[in-house]
Amino acid sequence: MPERKNYHDAFFKEVMSNPKTARDFLQNYLPTAVVSALDLPTLAPVKDSFVDAELQEHFSDLLFRIKLKQGDEAYIFFLFEHKSSPDKWAAWQVLRYEVRHWEQETRNDESKKLSLIIPIVFYHGQARWNFDTRFSALIDFGGREDLREYAPEFRIYLYDLSRYADEEIKGAAILRILLLVMKYVFSKHLDEKLKDIYKMFREVRGSRGTDYLVTVSTYLLKAVQYIDRQELHEAIAVARPGKEDVIMGTLTQEWLQEGKEQGILLGIQQGRQEEALRMTLRQLERKIGALDTKTQKRVQALATEQLEELGLALFDFKTKADLITWLRNHSGK
Repeated sequence: MPERKNYHDAFFKEVMSNPKTARDFLQNYLPTAVVSALDLPTLAPVKDSFVDAELQEHFSDLLFRIKLKQGDEAYIFFLFEHKSSPDKWAAWQVLRYEVRHWEQETRNDESKKLSLIIPIVFYHGQARWNFDTRFSALIDFGGREDLREYAPEFRIYLYDLSRYADEEIKGAAILRILLLVMKYVFSKHLDEKLKDIYKMFREVRGSRGTDYLVTVSTYLLKAVQYIDRQELHEAIAVARPGKEDVIMGTLTQEWLQEGKEQGILLGIQQGRQEEALRMTLRQLERKIGALDTKTQKRVQALATEQLEELGLALFDFKTKADLITWLRNHSGK
């Protein structure tokens, strides 16, 4: 079975690599003392990445250069933890990253002091992060605290989304949407939260807001195997009234094509076709009402590709007669 892409990683990087969004995050979530030392308008992305190839399945990184208000340049390092549960070795990965960065610095200029790197671990799993944020917590001192001074010591700034209530999530609309979507992407409550999240798109006007709406919706369609597409359609209507059909049509066509290429559409290659059928029947019921037994059996008898086509077509249905006509044209019955 083809390996599934890490859509969480791609989505996080696409949104957070924008300096404006990254500055918004730093200003709202880093400790005040740290923010006061940074010249935030100078924040700029750096392309370097030092995450080990074997760890890229669990971590990805973003690096920014920034000037200190007093002193030279520093770096902001985002380590994005895209597993659904905490990893106690995150601080170890941060140290490995920092060493690689400093090695590169000293190759360029041995006389210069090493740059300050402020490490931020961004975690969006549902389970609370329960590991110490100090690197020294990974080391066994045998009960001898006097030996601690011989070990590397630094603390990561942990941003654990699971610890924030919705009303505690701050920032401009784009940042709040990013954080709320990533908070609920693993949650069974995603469907019921969608409309409230998508209302925030009204604060982002023009083509920028529409482009971001497409980015977020594409992420959800690809990252959430059984998202209720009718719920997503209705949420888009809240964000951009009158444009929902056009936007949803574009999204589902892309999702359909990628699903065929990756073997993930409706969970077919993962042996979950029954779940996919259940979702299709649920969407039909919400769109046109409960189906009679005969019609339900006709839907259940559809081949895999026909179910895919029905999942796209049902957004245009107004009545049960539309479904019957579609079945007649596609199943010959």
